[in-house]
Amino acid sequence: MRRLILLMVNLVLGLLCALPTLAVHHAVNHPIRSVVQATPTQTPVPATNLLTVRISPIVDFYFLLRLQADAKSTTAPPDEDFAAAISAVRHLDEVFGSNSDVWGILNVSLNDCQTASDVTAAFSRLPESLRAGTIPLREGAMKLANAMSTLEPLFLKTTWPRHKKLLDQRMKEIKRDLEPKSEQSLSFLTKHLRFDVPLPQLTFYLVGELPEPGAISYFLRNGSRLSVVSVRNKGNWLFAAILYEAAHTLFRLDRKRLILEDVRDRMQKVQASDSEIQDLVLALLFVHSVETVQRIIDNSKEKFGDLAALDARFPLASTIIVPLWSEYLDGKIQYTEALDQIVSRYMQARKQSTGPKVSP
Repeated sequence: MRRLILLMVNLVLGLLCALPTLAVHHAVNHPIRSVVQATPTQTPVPATNLLTVRISPIVDFYFLLRLQADAKSTTAPPDEDFAAAISAVRHLDEVFGSNSDVWGILNVSLNDCQTASDVTAAFSRLPESLRAGTIPLREGAMKLANAMSTLEPLFLKTTWPRHKKLLDQRMKEIKRDLEPKSEQSLSFLTKHLRFDVPLPQLTFYLVGELPEPGAISYFLRNGSRLSVVSVRNKGNWLFAAILYEAAHTLFRLDRKRLILEDVRDRMQKVQASDSEIQDLVLALLFVHSVETVQRIIDNSKEKFGDLAALDARFPLASTIIVPLWSEYLDGKIQYTEALDQIVSRYMQARKQSTGPKVSP
């Protein structure tokens, strides 16, 4: 009996000795859990913005003059107050003649220009002439710069406030919807158009008026570039225009240009001309830019309205390229099959619309 009592006493004492240990463990666990729970979640790293859009009053003025000097333009008739500058633009058109690509040299010189004095300085650095002296350049460019300098105060007072209001509104849309998804959008362009280039930082100028088609990029052999987009492209069409110029730039930077080779291989088999090959490649770039907006920026397809508007710039785009390219992006058909069908239907439709070629 005594042994049994001693055994029970030892058991009770053992349990009493264990209680403080259990209490310590319990007391330590609470602060640890509270610290973990109170640790704030890590702030997500913001997406990289690869599309920089700029506004410049003098660049806006310059392209307004280019539009008003265009005899074919009906969207912006010549402003009599700007007659001297418009005359200078038309003079350069006459001097350049069929060498319209020379305009690219003047246009690219506008990078970083904000005032007429900036334009004057930029144009003063242009070569005196081009192509062994056959195309005078600097003299006519300086006449335009001087005319713009004289008329700059009038433009800033009368036209610029109206343009700036619209440009600022579009810039808000770009910063809200396009810039946060710029890296994702360029990646989507690069992946499906098979560009073999690292994603670059691209800059665009937003202007009120621009000759058709309302968005254009100029490239020089030294790598300089200027891309301009008009706010006449509204809503998602503005985003598509910016992404198209981005795609065009990536295409120019890519030395392999696999999509060009893929299209050329197929179209040469059906005796397509170089211009037909180029037209189809550019149409693919634009259609994919539209698809990028719809899939990355805003998936509300109805906001684009009637995609037949594509046909004004790229005939047959909405009826042939869009449905087949969409099937490829949806994973329903392979890239090679999409191109096979696009080229086949595109060339067949072109032949039906133009009729048989008559031998000379």
